[in-house]
Amino acid sequence: MVDRTVYPAGCDAPTSAVRQIFASCKVPPEVCVRIAQTGPSSVEMIAVMGENHAAVRQSFTNLCGGPDQVHADQAPRERIYLWLLAVWSACVKLHEQQAIRRAKMEEDPHIIPSLPSDDVSDFRARFVLAHPDMLLIPSKEPHKKFIERIHRDFTLHQHVQDYEVGEMRRRSENIAQKTGMAQTADQLIKLVRTDDEKVSVAGEEEVMDRLSSFFVALEYLNICSFSEADGPLKYLKMLSEHRREAPGLQSLLTADRLVRKEVFRLNTDDRPNYPTFSGALLRVLNHCHWIWDKARAEYESSLHKPGPVREPSTPTKKRSAET
Repeated sequence: MVDRTVYPAGCDAPTSAVRQIFASCKVPPEVCVRIAQTGPSSVEMIAVMGENHAAVRQSFTNLCGGPDQVHADQAPRERIYLWLLAVWSACVKLHEQQAIRRAKMEEDPHIIPSLPSDDVSDFRARFVLAHPDMLLIPSKEPHKKFIERIHRDFTLHQHVQDYEVGEMRRRSENIAQKTGMAQTADQLIKLVRTDDEKVSVAGEEEVMDRLSSFFVALEYLNICSFSEADGPLKYLKMLSEHRREAPGLQSLLTADRLVRKEVFRLNTDDRPNYPTFSGALLRVLNHCHWIWDKARAEYESSLHKPGPVREPSTPTKKRSAET
């Protein structure tokens, strides 16, 4: 989840990682804007504002132009400092963790760091608390290995990857693993790698369940809320409507592929305008109606597509037995 603050014109909106920290620290919108207006808008910039609380307070005060520019009254000013220090502490920890993780993952891109089981349990507990009307069953809940994979990819690339539906593994599945040795002699360490990262999809309901587990995982990791306002619920509803108009597994997979491919393109190629997964998804759902038309056209064309024509086989004459 990211903060829903509307930043004024001329103010650089913070990066998605900083906005996630704003949301987790429950920073008020006016304080989010105040911090962004001072200049630091990334995890790296906020992390180097100072070595301790006193240095960070002084740096922020200098950027604002003096204590009175932070706030005219003492009590509100101190609350702003407290929120700032909470954000700074989270940015410092995140910056250190990202540096360590990147170093390990660059050594071997196949390594997927394991998340503590307690953290995954906390993710689930927060989700259930935030969605009391939703029954989180294993067939619609992401597998721990898939959560770890999204987390690894997002840490490296800072955007959601374009996963295939078959790669969206669920908690109800058993994922086989194999253990091997590192290929280089100077890195004799054990590696645990997923043996079957992708599976075949059998039916339409399975597609919807896997997509649900994907969006649940995004909320687990504070990337995108599983809500209509942020896009996932709206997308699943629109996909269900397309499913009724153009039934069939291939039609459903085609529509999903076209939508999420465009979301990925906006989130990577046009990142200044669509820095978050939610922003790119909402843009596609609200304005890219041609995608659904293209999916329906492909479906209708598949209905009228003639099957392969086979040449009639000429039966071979049996040779008469020699007498």
